[in-house]
Amino acid sequence: MRLQTSWLTGRCRGGGHAVSRPFLVLAPLLALVLSAGVWVAAAEEPAPRLVVLCDDNYPPYVFRDSSGRLQGIVPDQWALWERQTGMAVEVRGMPWSEALRRMQAGQGDVIDTIFFSARRARSFRFTKPYARIEVSVFTHRSLGTIDDVRSLRGLTVGVKAGDVVVERLRNQGVDGLRIYPSYEAIILAAKEDGLLAFCVDRPPAIHYLYKHEISHEFREGFVFTVGAFHRAVRQGQPDLLERVQRGFDRIPRRDYEAVERRWRSAPLRFGPLLSQWWRWIVGIAVGVLALLLGNVILGSRVRARTQDLRQAMEDLRQSLDAQTAADAELRASREYLATVLDAVNDAVFIHDGQTGLILDVNRRACEMYGVAGREQMVGQTVAAGSLGVQPYTAEEAWRRMQLARAESPQVFDWQARRLDGSLFWVEVSVRHAWIGAAERFVVSVRDISERHRAEAERGRFREQLAHAQRLESIGRLAGSVAHDFNNSLQIILGYVDILLGDLTPEQPMHAEIAAIRKAVLRSTHLTRQLQALARRQAATPQRLDVNAALSGLIPLITRLIGEVIQVTWSPGQDVGEVLIDPGQLDQVIVNLCTNARDAVGPTGQIHLSSAAVDLAPGQARLIDDMPPGRYVQITVRDNGPGIPPEVLEHVFEPFFTTKPAGKGTGLGLAIVYGIVKQNGGGVHVDTAPGEGTAFAVYLPQQPSPAPSDGASGGTAPA
Repeated sequence: MRLQTSWLTGRCRGGGHAVSRPFLVLAPLLALVLSAGVWVAAAEEPAPRLVVLCDDNYPPYVFRDSSGRLQGIVPDQWALWERQTGMAVEVRGMPWSEALRRMQAGQGDVIDTIFFSARRARSFRFTKPYARIEVSVFTHRSLGTIDDVRSLRGLTVGVKAGDVVVERLRNQGVDGLRIYPSYEAIILAAKEDGLLAFCVDRPPAIHYLYKHEISHEFREGFVFTVGAFHRAVRQGQPDLLERVQRGFDRIPRRDYEAVERRWRSAPLRFGPLLSQWWRWIVGIAVGVLALLLGNVILGSRVRARTQDLRQAMEDLRQSLDAQTAADAELRASREYLATVLDAVNDAVFIHDGQTGLILDVNRRACEMYGVAGREQMVGQTVAAGSLGVQPYTAEEAWRRMQLARAESPQVFDWQARRLDGSLFWVEVSVRHAWIGAAERFVVSVRDISERHRAEAERGRFREQLAHAQRLESIGRLAGSVAHDFNNSLQIILGYVDILLGDLTPEQPMHAEIAAIRKAVLRSTHLTRQLQALARRQAATPQRLDVNAALSGLIPLITRLIGEVIQVTWSPGQDVGEVLIDPGQLDQVIVNLCTNARDAVGPTGQIHLSSAAVDLAPGQARLIDDMPPGRYVQITVRDNGPGIPPEVLEHVFEPFFTTKPAGKGTGLGLAIVYGIVKQNGGGVHVDTAPGEGTAFAVYLPQQPSPAPSDGASGGTAPA
């Protein structure tokens, strides 16, 4: 029966106290007056009420009787709280998972009979623990020995929805969990549906095993965990939490003990036991009565010792509660630390300060090094992840870690190896720390492979820019010299033409002056080459169909190259047009083909091809730092010996040649480069010793011209 304190008399109803007769006479009148006052007060402002949510299937703490009313230790304790605080309490029982859901949705003020966990601590604030609960694993007698969690792997294990053990069992590899709404539903499944194992809090498990008469079929295998009952409020309500705890702290201990004695000795728990073992119980009762008769003589001494024993038990219980709370706090701290480390985007290693062994890693470390789980890294030496080659050795890593003792942190770049053998660059930060009396190195590792690739790419761009600037400088110098030299040659050529006009072929000096004129013309041709190199050559750009222009040039190239060397031509599809002077295009192709002829020797193959390509920004930058877009690609490929690396970086420089003296001027490829750059394109060389060479010329593709008016077809009206 729930204890309720009368605010009028100060006496308890239902507690066995006598009620005075004057009160019985005046009660109707007083009740009428007070009811009217209460009604008026209620109409003005509703009385505050504390809504408490809890499980309704957890005997002897809370359960429903045959009429559906909540009863047990929890409702009676809240009745004591209500009497101490004067605030009305409404205890609402329901399936545990539903109680958790409603509490998180704000449909209750306090939730009772809740275990502490790190996950729940994100949503709730907890009172001090008030009951120590063992959570045990029960198994059918037909199973073998089940004495630890590993023995449960592969079995179907019954658990209650919303229990903390659901997550903890899964974390320890027990995947065959079957969720039930209540503890009684689990016991019924064990009785009727063949469930052979379940993890249940011990008090309700014992009760329902006897209630449903299957206690002889199941045995308690082992205690999976020990928890503590708390009361909790939602985060952000510290005042409510303090009020709840303060109210329970004010309840006298004798009242708590009275509630405990009432429900732990009630027939609710032992009724089924009596029905099965009444003969044994009667015999035990007779023996107990005999002992009681004998204890009359020693009563006073027994009571004194009993009081001492109770005090010792109370001290032990408080010590166990404190130990349980400390264990819970320790587990929560570890779970919190693991959660924080796993949220860090860098790999984190904890090393022993004396041996260098890895003590712990976070999730990112496993991902970064391609490892399946922490257990593959924990216990390894500092060499894990190092290459073992200079300078990235285990000895060097350990030396740098030890430097952190004097100056922390130590930050350096390191080349690491994944489990699959691939290499990658990381930035390592080593900090020295003392955790209690233990020396530790805390190492954070950041993947900087992209940074290294970007730096390497910037280096290539700097080299390309320096090369282009060098060519540009040489070209400007050559163009300036060629311009002045060409002016002088034109004057000489004018005077020579005047002299030849005054002389007939039979006259003396005519042949010498004609020879002078040939030499001047050759020098004039050389100056044109230099001007083309400097992009100062006068040109008349035109829209050219590349395939048509190259097809017309093939016969000339064949005669120029000779019949011994095989020349092939592969025109691409939809190559389109480019904007260039036709003579310049011919000069580019002829220079590349004659250069290929000299590379392949007396016999060999030269292949000419065309194609339309789209260059992305990254590709265009790598090909002579061109802007991205659509280009026509003209490729001249030979099967010669290729170009060595030390020669390749100079091939476009003017007057650089590997040919013997008198066999080449070193201007052919320089002129090709100058003409292509003058027309907004670029040149790319693909070569390797022994594998031939391919020069690819890229010229911007011209968009197709828009159709002119009247060109849409059809017959014009007469």
